[in-house]
Amino acid sequence: MPSTTMQQTTISILPLTTEKVDAWLAANQAARGDGDIPRLVRFLDDAAAGSRVILVAWKGPDVLGHVTVQDQSLYMPFRRHKMPEIVDLWVVPDHRRHGIGSALLDAAENYARGKKAKAIGLGVGITDHFGPAHRLYAIHGFKPDGMGAWANGVHVKQGDMIRVDDGVLFMWAKEL
Repeated sequence: MPSTTMQQTTISILPLTTEKVDAWLAANQAARGDGDIPRLVRFLDDAAAGSRVILVAWKGPDVLGHVTVQDQSLYMPFRRHKMPEIVDLWVVPDHRRHGIGSALLDAAENYARGKKAKAIGLGVGITDHFGPAHRLYAIHGFKPDGMGAWANGVHVKQGDMIRVDDGVLFMWAKEL
């Protein structure tokens, strides 16, 4: 994948290699704490099995962010349409609002196109904490899939009592 220039910052977005895993994990741990490590290790296992790609934005040796794309979504409406799913688009807090998230989304879309996907999907939290993500996805042409909220993989029906946390999502999709 080629380098991208944004606001006078040249970054490279490349698939994560084994040589750079330690730097990637360290950057995530420094910014996000230890709580995400098990999930990141699962992403690494999926990447090693060939079911997910981890695309990392670098500026020299520094990690600026990443996006992962799961080739077969666990969300059945996406899976039925052979739609890869973006899972975990993240930018280091000090580097946000500089176009890195947009560049990572573009890289994820290009990856899906390379797999001959006709669309790509993602899930995003419903609380105001995710407002910047909602705006970013809308600007990039993603739209809610119209299926309503999902809580930890289960469709939320009218009248359900749920705890609203990061596991409650709206699913969005974009035609490629």
